[in-house]
Amino acid sequence: MKLLIAWLAALADGWATMFAVRKLRRMGIAPICGGSGRAAALKQDAVELLAKAKAFSDDDTLTPEDRATKFDAAFTEYSAKQSEYEAEQIREDQMAAALEKGQPDPSQVRDPGEARPKLTDADKAKGGVQLAEGKVVSFADEKTEGWIKGYPADVQIPDILRRLTPELREQADFRKAAFFKYCRRGIAELDAKERKALQEGTDSEGGYLVPTDAVRLPTIMAKGVRAGRMRSRSSVFQTSRDAGDWPTVTDNVTWAFVAEEAAPSNSDPTFGQVPFTIRKALRINKISTELLEDSAIDLPGLLGRLFTNGLGRTEDQQGIEGDGSTEPLGLRTTGAPQGNISDFTDLITLAAPTVAEVINNFYELPEQWRDNASWFTTSSFMARLASIGATAAGIHVFQELIRTEPTPTLLGKPIFLFDGTGWDDAATIAANEEIGAFGDFANYFFVDRVGMSITRLDELYQGNDQIGFKARVRYDSFFAENDAFRIIKAAAS
Repeated sequence: MKLLIAWLAALADGWATMFAVRKLRRMGIAPICGGSGRAAALKQDAVELLAKAKAFSDDDTLTPEDRATKFDAAFTEYSAKQSEYEAEQIREDQMAAALEKGQPDPSQVRDPGEARPKLTDADKAKGGVQLAEGKVVSFADEKTEGWIKGYPADVQIPDILRRLTPELREQADFRKAAFFKYCRRGIAELDAKERKALQEGTDSEGGYLVPTDAVRLPTIMAKGVRAGRMRSRSSVFQTSRDAGDWPTVTDNVTWAFVAEEAAPSNSDPTFGQVPFTIRKALRINKISTELLEDSAIDLPGLLGRLFTNGLGRTEDQQGIEGDGSTEPLGLRTTGAPQGNISDFTDLITLAAPTVAEVINNFYELPEQWRDNASWFTTSSFMARLASIGATAAGIHVFQELIRTEPTPTLLGKPIFLFDGTGWDDAATIAANEEIGAFGDFANYFFVDRVGMSITRLDELYQGNDQIGFKARVRYDSFFAENDAFRIIKAAAS
């Protein structure tokens, strides 16, 4: 009976495995290495071991003692394999459920490039258009390529927002105004129409959507470190996935001259990939209910500005020294699969940098990357560079420098500065400090999954009569080609 029950259980599990694999394939999910194929293999091994045990049990050529010994050994081996299979099957079922849950609706996966307006000659234009630079640009609505289905007008991508129809523009403005009224006064202050405007999709289904921008009133603000220095110079992409691989190829195909009827030699490019993983960043601020009620300024709008500036500083800091594991990948970080960014071999003198070192650094970046290259460093280091030869015999140079900002470019290449955390401070250059980079920043990638959103948390902090505002963003950033950059580094002594 024990053997029969085990045999029937194995047969039933085998059918379940087959149906599970078929279901995955219908979902468009290929078997994963070490996944569904491994469970099936383990199950097959278990069935074979069970058959082996049954064969020993039925073998009349063996003595009863040998038959029992061999059967027990085979059945023990089968039981172990069956347990291994069951554990693997549980893991695969969990994986399949996660994959099925994470599959996006194909109708919502769009290439933002499809939403870019197409210009039409004025004499061929039909109704419902607006003029732009002497051409005609069609309005955007729910049927326009790139429109994210199921979402209202005010949260569409920028190429759609810029050319909404007048009706949709009015709707988007109304929703934004309703949202900020909600942030300031709470849902009790909204009328029926405003509450409906804040609902996503079907009226009976909740979910507050946050506008992509914030209405800002003038406020005296002590400026922090300038933010968003890298993103505007880098390549920015959007993705509908939480991870992926960027294909790469080396441009190293060579030509060779051959004699008549001689066989040519191969010269193949090398293909590879650069991985990315979307990461999440959060920030919460708590404000007393009295402050929200009594404040004469638009506090939600002010928070939106502060959140935006803070995110820009975080992106810059991560772009310099992010660890590439739980954070984006910074220029200074080593261990990336695409290789490390090299330091300049002509290191900066600790006492004071020299003109020769700067020129050598410039020409050490490979020629193919210099056309679009920029310097990225700190104000303190640029102050030291600008003061080279500014005394004694160099006084004429100094007089020329003080007529305008002395360092808008260096050797003809633009300079951008970030004085927040990231690069080592070069006010006093210390041994082995990394004080900046030189390279083509089009080869630093930002991959956005979800832009910054702000959510009002009414209930979470009610015990202290406070309202929370949560900012959230999901993205990844990394250098795509390590050879496109070099790190400016101080000497060891």
